[in-house]
Amino acid sequence: SELGERIVHGLQVGAERGRELASTAAERGAPYAEAALERGREFASTAAERGAPYAEAALERGREFASTAADRSKPLAKKARKRSEEFADEAADRAAYLAKKARQRSEELADDAADWAEPLAKKARKRSEKLAKKARKRSEKLADIARERGSDLADTARSRAEDQVKAGRRKVGL
Repeated sequence: SELGERIVHGLQVGAERGRELASTAAERGAPYAEAALERGREFASTAAERGAPYAEAALERGREFASTAADRSKPLAKKARKRSEEFADEAADRAAYLAKKARQRSEELADDAADWAEPLAKKARKRSEKLAKKARKRSEKLADIARERGSDLADTARSRAEDQVKAGRRKVGL
């Protein structure tokens, strides 16, 4: 009974240690993933902030061109409207480019964090496997010892029982 409890305890300790190692790997990797995500958000926010002034500036310049053109003539107004559309398109393209770059950078940072966390998880997994193997070997040894002790105890009990049977027969006179 005590031996069985020791075996179970050894297995539980090995499994618990494996869980702790895996948890530690996850905890160590989480800040990097969070940092990558936060940096990605910052890049996207920066891209949006940088793109907005371009769009506003293009719109404002377009208005200025339109006003000047209206004062001069209709052909100039058409040209100004076209030019303001070009500026707006440029600003939109620039904002899209910056947003794409920010998204790519955040993905790279997330990949870096995942790459950094992967070896830790592998180490934790290997360590837990080693601990489980060690616990299994120990439990096998303890089971063998228990089996041997059980055989020895059975032999001793059998021997004592035979002695008592012989003594009882002598008393009875058989």
